[in-house]
Amino acid sequence: MKKMLLTMTVLGWVMFGVMACAGVSRADGQYQYPPPGRLIDVGGHMMHLYCTGSGSPVVILEAGLSSYSLDWSRVQPAVSATTEVCSYDRAGYGWSAPGPEPRTAEEIVSELQQLLTAAGVKGPYVLVGQSLGGIFVQLFALEHPGETAGVILVDSVNRDMDKVIPKDKLDRFERDLWFYAYLGELGAPFGIPRLLHMPSSIVIPKLPKKLQPAAYSLAYRTKTYKTICDELDALPASEAWFDRKYPVLRPPHVPVVVLSGALPQDYPPFLVSTGLFGAWQRLQTDLAKSIPGARQIIAAKSGHFIQLDQPGLVIRTIDDMVRQVRH
Repeated sequence: MKKMLLTMTVLGWVMFGVMACAGVSRADGQYQYPPPGRLIDVGGHMMHLYCTGSGSPVVILEAGLSSYSLDWSRVQPAVSATTEVCSYDRAGYGWSAPGPEPRTAEEIVSELQQLLTAAGVKGPYVLVGQSLGGIFVQLFALEHPGETAGVILVDSVNRDMDKVIPKDKLDRFERDLWFYAYLGELGAPFGIPRLLHMPSSIVIPKLPKKLQPAAYSLAYRTKTYKTICDELDALPASEAWFDRKYPVLRPPHVPVVVLSGALPQDYPPFLVSTGLFGAWQRLQTDLAKSIPGARQIIAAKSGHFIQLDQPGLVIRTIDDMVRQVRH
């Protein structure tokens, strides 16, 4: 992985250079669309936080790899009728500026806590994490058990993937995903991904139509592709830190729901094509069984992004947990 793959990009560089000379416009100018929420200083870089509604517990929405706050646009408005709900952009995604490297899970969770503190958003929190974001909310719950009221894992990554998926297949999947993002990082300054319609997010067509132009604008930025690479690069360091501090990754004794997609669609590139979807489904079941008292719900009409395929199911699950922890 990493920079050794530079030799594989020679043809890509030739194409980029030709197109740049032909006058392809730069893709990383000023933001064309204003952020819906607030930009807050977190350790010297600005992060975007969007909170709506009122009440306690506060629902925190954590997106997955390559995703950001707009991915919750079919869920947040309805949940805000019940309680306060906040989505945000991790450093480097959406309207948030890049943060310090390496982009480990430890750093990401620390920044979320700093962001909520700086914004005056007080717990307890119901933490909702999708895909890789599921790892981050589990870690947040472990680091801040006194502020955690409940956890909802939306087709979450299972930390024990390497115990179910053969190492060679897992390594190839992560390497191919990294290389796909790295090509985007190389080409974004010249507008190549936009020209080739290669956005960093694969689910923008599922967003409300009025938000899609902003989503595409954010998805074609250099920092977005770079952040995907940075988060993938940091996975080994995150895993090593987990092994030292939390050999068994278990949220505190709070209500936990595992929402799992049933359809092989909208997963990161290559997961389905390499035959790993069956392993992913087994990992979902194992994740629910590994957490005492956790309840698994199968989203029969959903792929990886349940919040976009069946937003009503995610909304009901969140509302039920909010009511449960209020009593």
